[in-house]
Amino acid sequence: MHRTQIYLDDDLYALLEGEKKRTKQSISEIIRSTLKQQLKKDRQSMIKTMEKAAGAWQETGKSPEEYVRTIRKDRQL
Repeated sequence: MHRTQIYLDDDLYALLEGEKKRTKQSISEIIRSTLKQQLKKDRQSMIKTMEKAAGAWQETGKSPEEYVRTIRKDRQL
């Protein structure tokens, strides 16, 4: 485990204090678990987005190179 120092504004600290009393956890543990949950959620969201986009170019009936040339036909490469 690593130790770090962060600065919290009064509103955020008050929220954490409230959560501390409600859950009987330390502020450090609340911060760690919240960060883990949020990062996992963000990663899952990114993966879902990438899965939706995967293979989208195949619907064009062209190779990726042909598709790129078609959408950039107004520019010289």
